[in-house]
Amino acid sequence: VETVMAYQIDRRTFILYETVEMLYKYVNGISFCDIAESMARLYGDAFPAAFTQRLQCLERISREVCAGLDVQNPTVQRYFRRFETDAVRDNMCLAKAMTLSFFLYEAPEPEEEVRHLKERWRCMQRQGFRLGDMSISGLEFRPLEPGQERRSLVDLLYGLNYPAEYRLELLQTLSHYEQALDALLELAAPYARQLEAQLEGESWLLESTADYWQTQFTGTSPSQLVQLIAQSQETLPELPDKRVLFSLMNCTGILYDLNDEYSAVSRGGSTFVIGCAVTIHSTIRKVGGSVERTCAILRSISDRSKFEVLQRLGAERSYGQKLAEEMEINPGQMSRILVTLFNYGFLTREQEQSRYYYTTNKESISAFFRQAQQLLTGRAEQ
Repeated sequence: VETVMAYQIDRRTFILYETVEMLYKYVNGISFCDIAESMARLYGDAFPAAFTQRLQCLERISREVCAGLDVQNPTVQRYFRRFETDAVRDNMCLAKAMTLSFFLYEAPEPEEEVRHLKERWRCMQRQGFRLGDMSISGLEFRPLEPGQERRSLVDLLYGLNYPAEYRLELLQTLSHYEQALDALLELAAPYARQLEAQLEGESWLLESTADYWQTQFTGTSPSQLVQLIAQSQETLPELPDKRVLFSLMNCTGILYDLNDEYSAVSRGGSTFVIGCAVTIHSTIRKVGGSVERTCAILRSISDRSKFEVLQRLGAERSYGQKLAEEMEINPGQMSRILVTLFNYGFLTREQEQSRYYYTTNKESISAFFRQAQQLLTGRAEQ
């Protein structure tokens, strides 16, 4: 771990999260070589050859480590099959929800990290918590606000904007969290040991990623760069302790905690996790530019309500309650529409007092359709 300016760059490999992501990709047939090809199409020369080499190496490692895995095993499927939801949150499975949601990254060793996860869950149960949403980094846990009453886990998950079958699975798992975590560790441990040995022999993977980003952070901060890459106007935690970590298997991920999330509040600091295939020219929206995700976004915006929201906000900025009244839509449904379109990158938002104002991001929409054309034809528009 080294301190640069006002943040720490942590070059350690957190094997539990790397193993979970590797198994998730392998079980769901997600190829690092396919990711490299998609990134090269989207970015051309802005996606360096060294990044492609990393992904090719990870593909080899993943295939060797997972060679004996029975992907149809019911337990493997339970923990690692993808939650089929929408284009924003389709990169999730039960194992990732059980681990990433807490955003700990305390110990490189899986057994030690599992101990920390159990301690965090016990602490949260004692203190109480609320649920924000389900995002690409799992459940968003937040501390209770002053005077706020505790709600049962059933009530919290019932109110989550997520398919009922997965809410039930999350309820069953979190109700017996420590046993479920032990079962996950037992399943993943043999692959974790093999993966750790492989990565020790390919130390250049993480070192070259950390070297690249340390150069990018010269003269600016991780918060500023993450906001640039994420195309986000949200306020990230302004906390004294900032740390930057890197992920190999979650190669296109850009994960960070928000101002009021449990992870940032309890640590008193913010954490950024950057995937090894992310470049300074990437955006979260472009990084997800696979054929599968593109098709999911196209299906989603074909919904008449989302389409009309984009039209209205292209003409004039507005906020959720007003849009709901004008379009005669339930405010809760309108909130979900706005969050979905924002997460696609199709909206920008600004906070004024306690209200979010949204505007259609015409440049981002144009970029999406150019990317869709590239994926369809294999070449950029002339």
